[in-house]
Amino acid sequence: MRTCVLLFCAFVGFSSAHGQMGRSFPITRLDQDNDGELTLEEFRKIGEFVPRLQAENANAATFAGLDQNNDSAIDAREFERLFTLRRDQTRADLPFDPIAGPVAGNPLRAVLPNFADESLDEVTPAQAKFFHDRIEPVLTAKCYSCHSELSGQLRGSLRLDDKHHLRRGGASGSILDEDPADSLLVMALHGEDFSLMPPKGRLPDNVIKDFETWVSMNAPDPRESEDRPVEVELPESSIDWEGGRAHWSYQQLRPSQRIETSSDPWSTSTIDRYLYDAMKQRGLNPVADASRGQLIRRVSLDLTGLPPTPEQVERFVNDSRDDAAALNALVDRLLESPQFGEHWGRHWLDVARFAESSGKEVNIFYPFAWRYRDYVINAFNNDTPYDRFITEQLAGDLIAAKDSVQKAQSIIATGYLAIGPKSHIQRDQRQFLLDVIDEQVDAVSRGIMGMTIACARCHDHKFDAVSQKDYYALAGIFASSEALFGGARTVQVNRTTGLIELPRFVDLPVGATMTSREREFLERQLEQTEQMPATQAGRVAKIVRTATLKSKLSHYDDDGNARKLVMCTREADPIDLPVFLRGELDRPSEIVTRGFPTVIEGPELPEIHEGSGRLDLAAWLTDPNHPLTARVMVNRVWQHLFGRGLVATPDNFGTTGRLPSHPELLDYLAKSFIDQGWSVKTLIREMVSTRAYRLDSTTEAANESIDPDNVYLWKHPRKRLPAESIRDSVLHVCGTLDLEPPVGSPVLRLGEGQVRSLERFRGRAGFGMMGYAASETSTQEFPELSQSRSVYLPVLRDHIDPILDAFDFPDASLVTGERETTTVASQSLFFMNDPFAIENATHLARSLIHEFDSTQQRVEAAFETILARSPRADERKLAIGFIDQSKRTTPIRAWTLFCQSLMATAEFRSTP
Repeated sequence: MRTCVLLFCAFVGFSSAHGQMGRSFPITRLDQDNDGELTLEEFRKIGEFVPRLQAENANAATFAGLDQNNDSAIDAREFERLFTLRRDQTRADLPFDPIAGPVAGNPLRAVLPNFADESLDEVTPAQAKFFHDRIEPVLTAKCYSCHSELSGQLRGSLRLDDKHHLRRGGASGSILDEDPADSLLVMALHGEDFSLMPPKGRLPDNVIKDFETWVSMNAPDPRESEDRPVEVELPESSIDWEGGRAHWSYQQLRPSQRIETSSDPWSTSTIDRYLYDAMKQRGLNPVADASRGQLIRRVSLDLTGLPPTPEQVERFVNDSRDDAAALNALVDRLLESPQFGEHWGRHWLDVARFAESSGKEVNIFYPFAWRYRDYVINAFNNDTPYDRFITEQLAGDLIAAKDSVQKAQSIIATGYLAIGPKSHIQRDQRQFLLDVIDEQVDAVSRGIMGMTIACARCHDHKFDAVSQKDYYALAGIFASSEALFGGARTVQVNRTTGLIELPRFVDLPVGATMTSREREFLERQLEQTEQMPATQAGRVAKIVRTATLKSKLSHYDDDGNARKLVMCTREADPIDLPVFLRGELDRPSEIVTRGFPTVIEGPELPEIHEGSGRLDLAAWLTDPNHPLTARVMVNRVWQHLFGRGLVATPDNFGTTGRLPSHPELLDYLAKSFIDQGWSVKTLIREMVSTRAYRLDSTTEAANESIDPDNVYLWKHPRKRLPAESIRDSVLHVCGTLDLEPPVGSPVLRLGEGQVRSLERFRGRAGFGMMGYAASETSTQEFPELSQSRSVYLPVLRDHIDPILDAFDFPDASLVTGERETTTVASQSLFFMNDPFAIENATHLARSLIHEFDSTQQRVEAAFETILARSPRADERKLAIGFIDQSKRTTPIRAWTLFCQSLMATAEFRSTP
């Protein structure tokens, strides 16, 4: 396969320097009738060079994607578009992109128990002689000094002095293959794609030929071995399966029919009736309704993350319709606002542990993670059905699409599995993959199912009925997939992959362009770096800088346009994993067929017959009978609107999680969510249209004594705004917020280097592609985003914007369904001293002075703008007194301090 792809690349003039196929290949090579166009039959001749294109469906899909004018023929211009595709692109079923890099053999095959197969001992006398005469002397003389038990430090975790260890391979996986051309051992001897082995000089051609012959014979090895690995017996599970399945969340939805037909004097919806029934059972009485002014601020912040303007407040308060009708009209407007997707998409990004860097030891940039962020925002704005939303993120590369843009978006969606934190410094590829798989299992199980399945990696789950077999059955699905996350291989960055490049004709944003001056600057820097003396002290710096500069250049085409590269997931060599006792790589036990947790009641457990099983996983999770997927999502939505989930542990519906406060209501909402087409907007509309949502947030002593935590929602809870809404609200009320979404991310400009490189640019005047002027906040490291919504600020693991960090921005390495909420002095100090707060307050102060003549008018306008209400009499008196006492300073300074004071209040930072 590898040879075929290389032949094809050479055939069309593949340029490894620029990552594109050259345009030297003439259409006449396929044009049999010499009419200047290719029919489908003529186009299929290309399959002779790329075996993966021989399937009729792949060629037909490719042909259709290239045929822009739909005339059932491809002319030279249309055919040329094929040359924009890279050899490392995605699956053959992509309608416009059939060319994929070869899927390598799965490195995890080397850890399967069958590497101790006794058939390995079956060596013929001729094979034994060949090994002793031609192979063993070379291993002894050239390899054992680094790759034997006595070598001291075992290089690459590869041991060659024992036949079983040799067959197992090292940090890069198995070094053998049925085809010598794909054997890592043979590739290393040739110096192809790997460092030349042995490093002191290439072996003679005839010796390399001997190794190729030996590999093609299945590497017969007559050596005796005292270190035969054996399959470790898996201890019998002690899980109480019957008791485990009795847990409420693993059972099917069971909504009550009784409540839906009951009536009461307070409720206006089915949701209200569930809540009111629970209140009355406990002797609670709901408080009065909130005012319209409170309600518009609450719903605006909850749905868009932005407060209403004074004009919007006035219109809503004076709406002649009744409260329910006026609220419904307001909700419809907010749900259709682009700001809805930006706010609610950010909620999902918490769950998806979105970030634009890897975190951990070396923390490299992920320049194309922003495409997944934009996909999520668009999905919420378009009200993509939640079942489709989940399916796209798990298996978007495997599902049908209505057009090329939707297909591209579905592929981008699979970045969900690729954007997690990674230890790129890990030398052992197998350990790296198992750690990535574990992180994916955790993200999917906690994010979508509310289960802590990753706890069963090393032993049966201590609390839930999840066995190690369940864990490795699910892990096998991700082991049979390939997450493509990029990275520039350099010192400390040992684990990297390619990226998928989508064709130019797909209508997708590309991000900032690179000017010719910027390219010349980078190329000059690269040339100077490559000419640096390779001194011992500077060698590492030279390697790192060279790799980073090449990475930046590779992200743009010759015209300066950012290439449409994406992080995503694709199919890999399918594999069933063994159970690793204690989670240790060298203790494989029983092999487990890919599958799903068996404790869950409901959908029939499908068998995975082909491929990774990601599509089967998505279908199982979105089956209407699955008891967890809908429950978990409606609970997340409820939490964001009512401050607390019906299950107070949104990422854990297991036995160590909290029991639902209103179990029948939770099941009613989950079933309604499914029945209404998995529409998140419909679900939100139903929740905010309730009487419960319209309640005031004032307390009542009798209720407080019975339910001090307001579990049963006798009042509306005040909610501290998330960090992004606090920052965005400051910009919004001060008139400096830019609602135009930026294209791309500044991280694209930084290449695939390490996050710590940002420190080098602090205090400098940034030059284009190389850096940014920086001061106290990372927002100023990326000045073009200083007035954009916070969802578009780069999220760099362990390097969070200080403004967001001050207000409890979550750890982007973890699934976070509920953020921590702290109240600390630094939050108030931020509004008093941070340049961001001062600059924006100054802008608002100038507007107040310019637009209004009297102090009283300015005070009224400041309250209405910042807090969406008029000041009380005492507040008005205090404010006027403050301004009068500030005559010693300038008017701008006085009004700036006043605006800062209002923004520093708890009222500004919370919903009413």
